[in-house]
Amino acid sequence: MSARNRQGIADGASGSQGPDARAPDGAQSWTYGLLALQWGAGLFIFLSILPFASPNLIWALGIGGGLVLIANTASVLGWTNFVLRDRRAVYDLDASSVDHVRK
Repeated sequence: MSARNRQGIADGASGSQGPDARAPDGAQSWTYGLLALQWGAGLFIFLSILPFASPNLIWALGIGGGLVLIANTASVLGWTNFVLRDRRAVYDLDASSVDHVRK
């Protein structure tokens, strides 16, 4: 790790200047695509059981499944935002460099 990167970590800078070669370029597209697939699968399953379920079960599954999808989507988007924003700091960071900066 270069002295400049160590200084950035010591100052608390995110270090997100420029792309990191180790992070895949299409990671964000894959994330959004898989989230769309998850929502599609959830909607497909919900619509598939709709004719066989009672109204109370439909409400329970709709509310419960919706909350799970919303919570999972928020989590995935939060992590994606974090990784894209602080990509270099996350990938360049290791325990030995943190200990060296603290000394």
